[in-house]
Amino acid sequence: MGFTSDIKTHSDFNQLMTWFLSEKSLYVEKKEYWNISLFAKNISNLYQNLPVIINDLKQSSIPVKLLSDDNLKERDDEYLEPIIRLKKYVHKHLREYIVDFLIHGSIATLDYSKGWSDLDTLVIVNNQTLQDYDKLVDFRSKVIECYGFLLEIDPHQHHGFIFCTEKSLSQYFSHYLPLEVLFQSKSLLGDSEIKLHHKRRTEDAFHSFSNKNLILHSAYLNKELRHHSYQNNYLSENFKNLDAMYQLKYFLSIIMTLPTYYLDAKGAPCYKKDSFEIVRNEFEEYWEIIDKASLIRLKWPNNEDHPYIGNLIPNWVVDTLGSEYFFRAYKLSNAMLNSLKN
Repeated sequence: MGFTSDIKTHSDFNQLMTWFLSEKSLYVEKKEYWNISLFAKNISNLYQNLPVIINDLKQSSIPVKLLSDDNLKERDDEYLEPIIRLKKYVHKHLREYIVDFLIHGSIATLDYSKGWSDLDTLVIVNNQTLQDYDKLVDFRSKVIECYGFLLEIDPHQHHGFIFCTEKSLSQYFSHYLPLEVLFQSKSLLGDSEIKLHHKRRTEDAFHSFSNKNLILHSAYLNKELRHHSYQNNYLSENFKNLDAMYQLKYFLSIIMTLPTYYLDAKGAPCYKKDSFEIVRNEFEEYWEIIDKASLIRLKWPNNEDHPYIGNLIPNWVVDTLGSEYFFRAYKLSNAMLNSLKN
């Protein structure tokens, strides 16, 4: 019980820190700016008192290569130019606050879908920043300033920067961000080696998959996905509201991560891109929703200009995805969940 409780404490702390370091916390600054330092003091105090978790942790060293300007320019000089500017910003303004600034996912491996793929990051905040609340406040203002780089790559980006702490590297639970992802990541600071003390718990991965299934079940029952609203509107079943491309992209991202979360919960984790063919044969009856989502990702760069302006769902996306998408997605996720339970 204590072990599970300690993990929950670390998870809750990371959620609080991530909120504080994101644009979501700006309303506090606008309404009651004096509370920013209060939040920073509490986060710093919580960090210094996080429980130490020692429970059969494995050690790994993950080599991380620099994401070079030459590789970015060779792949697509114009589209990837914001990452080059982000890299310069990190070196100039963020270096003293962090252990490393990683890019992972399809941008790191350069097999992205232009205008569709979001920019996935992992910012490792160092101990000095988290133990000094004044320094934490300074870091917050500087990291929020560079959020626009994410939107230049994907105007419909549905998450900000992903953060973890230097302390968490010594007690790393890999369902948060699997090691398979870290092995494919690139650094904006330079060649490095990340040393982890880690543990994978299938019960944590199962819980994460169950949460995704609950989200899809709720959307199926309510005919509305009550997550990631845009101008106070949610995605509805059967394209009831076409001004919902941001919301639809979030829904499709849930679908596209089901295979990798499923394998993680089975204790057989792999890189996201490789997960589809591994899992497909188990759930062929329900797989068409994955194929439709993949097709939209594939066709997006040819069918839409970058950057995409507005939030209207294009007609070809409507035709490709088809109707009753909440029901179809839930059938797949529920079949996966039942398989995990069995």
